[in-house]
Amino acid sequence: MGETQARSTMARVAGLSLLVAIPGAFLVASRSQAPLGSSALLSSASSPLGIEVSNEYTATRGHPAAMYPSVTYGRLVEPHRATTLKMGNVAEDPSRSYGWTIAKSSGAAEDAVAIAGHSATYVFASLGTYAVTARLDASPDDPSQQGGNAVEETTTVECKYVRRNIFALRTAEREKLFDAFKTLMTVDTAAGLESYGINYRSLDYFTETHLDRAARRDIDTMHDGMGFLTQHVAVTNELELALQAVDASLALPFWDYTEDIARVRGGGGNTADLWSSKLWTDDWYGNATHDDRHTVTKGRFAYQKVTRDRNATTHNPYGYLRAPWNVNKDPYLTRNHEFCDTTFSLDTWPSCEAHYNLTFSYDNWFDYVWTAGYAPHGPIHYFIGGFTHCGDLSAQFPMLDAEGLKSLALMQVGITKNFWRDGLFESPTYCSDDTPQDQCHLVCKGAAGEDDFAAAIVAKLLYYAENFYRTGLSDITYAWLDDLQVEDYEAFVTAFCQMSWYPGEQMEAASPADVSFWSIHPTMERLLHYKMLADPFVTKEWKAYGDISMTSYCEYSTTTDCKGHHGYDLTAFKSVVLDVETGDYAPAYLTNGEIFDHMSLEDYKMSYYYEDFSWPHCEARGVVFPAVSS
Repeated sequence: MGETQARSTMARVAGLSLLVAIPGAFLVASRSQAPLGSSALLSSASSPLGIEVSNEYTATRGHPAAMYPSVTYGRLVEPHRATTLKMGNVAEDPSRSYGWTIAKSSGAAEDAVAIAGHSATYVFASLGTYAVTARLDASPDDPSQQGGNAVEETTTVECKYVRRNIFALRTAEREKLFDAFKTLMTVDTAAGLESYGINYRSLDYFTETHLDRAARRDIDTMHDGMGFLTQHVAVTNELELALQAVDASLALPFWDYTEDIARVRGGGGNTADLWSSKLWTDDWYGNATHDDRHTVTKGRFAYQKVTRDRNATTHNPYGYLRAPWNVNKDPYLTRNHEFCDTTFSLDTWPSCEAHYNLTFSYDNWFDYVWTAGYAPHGPIHYFIGGFTHCGDLSAQFPMLDAEGLKSLALMQVGITKNFWRDGLFESPTYCSDDTPQDQCHLVCKGAAGEDDFAAAIVAKLLYYAENFYRTGLSDITYAWLDDLQVEDYEAFVTAFCQMSWYPGEQMEAASPADVSFWSIHPTMERLLHYKMLADPFVTKEWKAYGDISMTSYCEYSTTTDCKGHHGYDLTAFKSVVLDVETGDYAPAYLTNGEIFDHMSLEDYKMSYYYEDFSWPHCEARGVVFPAVSS
């Protein structure tokens, strides 16, 4: 149906709703709609009909993403979500005819859609821009009378996904999200491709790919380097794409974990209270704090099995998709929340202050990205994953005092992985099903009775303890290592080399297996978007600011080429971005630099926006993130 014909048809229809839909689109027209008092965008002179656009969220949360320079206020719609169109500046008159035309104006062509009615509900089917035209036809009694002339108004809307705070999701949407995630857990990629199309990937695909790239002996291509943020933008994007293959309306939410520490501090609580949030209830992520095996026992994520595949490129001694340094033989996903019955202090949990300081303390990309992966983000994984199966540390290490025992336990945040990477630990190649956990542990590559080896172990522990302390993990001290007597080295190293402790998934390279992983990294990306608006970088170069000789692209720069961390390195996962040549959004493997450029708010090409940049819980604590506007 052409535009002229569509308008003519609408003019002839009085008191009825007419739908002319493109294949696969879903439309509902209505005669009236409750007014949204704050939705009027323009004066009646410049917007005679006052086109208003709203959905189930805007009535209570306002129009999303209004802070982005590329977003016109009130002109953002979301794909596969019912959108209400209304003529807000004219009251409905039963004697007049009203209608709408919706036409795709970017990317692959779609047939124009005509809808009759003063208001209508429409579901936009694809990303891109649309021309929305509202028409009030001439009065059938006397068009020459004042107010009886035909009036037409056209506006452009942009269709993109909106990522919201997980606590802001409506219950039905949260249920759909978790159900889709459960599909990724239970339907393998081959079967999913058949049922859900070319963008489907199973959870194992994400876990295994992340594991392969983060559990290499010589380098971690996902963490500990300049590629950290952009690599995780990509993995989040492709997981979101897989969820959308199951349910096209979904966007991944973010979990602003600074809210948790603000809540606990405000209530005078302690670290145990971090797990009292509804996030950890049976209907959400589930709770593992009441189980001796440290696994979720109730809800949709109860007793989640870790995939076992001894043919996988990376697996643990028992064949599970876990890092080689994670010797856990339990078949279920593990959340320990503590380190050998001790824990980091509340001050370690990323706070409003940590996110504020990250935003406003660094004027260059190099310093910002190197800081982002640690204090503002990393401890979330520590607190969720933790370490267990430690035994009685005081009996195993009688030469240590309470401070030393606590520090040794908390140092598992890095030393198990780092000692394996340093070649001081070796992981068993194979542990059979009947091998007890105590007998399947990392093995020191030297003898405790050898003075040089024992001294090397203590020296390396001291090196890491000092680094942990100086990078903000102040619960870890190191004086106890300085005070350790040489005659105690052999006994200490003997016990140290026989430990069968192991981390929860969130503390190692298989972290994507845990549903809670997926709302963590959007929080960091959202903060980066805010940074670009509130305090833009002076330089966005992938090198040290000022003295280029100080550039380090990754933690293991002396032994590798830092693959995965340069601006020109491809990310391990696909991202959905705008193809400027076709006008369509399509998934593609991009470099770190390309993703960073596509997130540039002056020329934003990602397929989603974040709903808002507000931190009211921080303001209540005196940490004010300045408001930004487009």
